[in-house]
This record gives sequence, C-alpha cells and structure tokens, in this order.
Amino acid sequence: MHERQRVTKWIVLMVIRKRNSKRCAPRLQYLAIVGRRVLETVGSMLHNPFPRRTHAVTQEGLVLKVLLLVLAHRKPFRDLDLRT
Repeated sequence: MHERQRVTKWIVLMVIRKRNSKRCAPRLQYLAIVGRRVLETVGSMLHNPFPRRTHAVTQEGLVLKVLLLVLAHRKPFRDLDLRT
C-alpha cells in the first residue's frame, strides 16, 4: 500500500449541501457545518498574529524573519531555551 493511500484512508470528506437538496442527511450536514466552523476558527487564530507582508531581500532573510516571528508569538515564551 502506498503512503498516500495509507494516509487518505482515514480522511472522510463531508459535503455541505444547499438547503433544498434531496440528498441531504441532517446529521451528517450538522457535523460538516460544525467541523468547517472549527477549521475556519483555528485557521483565523493562526493567521491573525502574523503580518500581511514580510519584506526580505534574500531567502535566508525570509527564513530568519519567519523563524523570529514564530518564536515571538509562542505562548510559553519564558520557557524558551535557545542553548539546546
């Protein structure tokens, strides 16, 4: 079995149908809507602290800026040990 098949075996796609759809299953529809809401909330929470644009001249500069941005927005900043 290929790695991609092994990973996608556990993924279940849930379609959010329109209200007048004849193939609508209310319980599955509710789970799909709640799951989408959770994913959108998590996505926006990850997206909000970061700036819209990052200006860097070189690839190393971009990597450095993104790394420092991620380190600056970590919650347990006091526990960060840079010596290891």
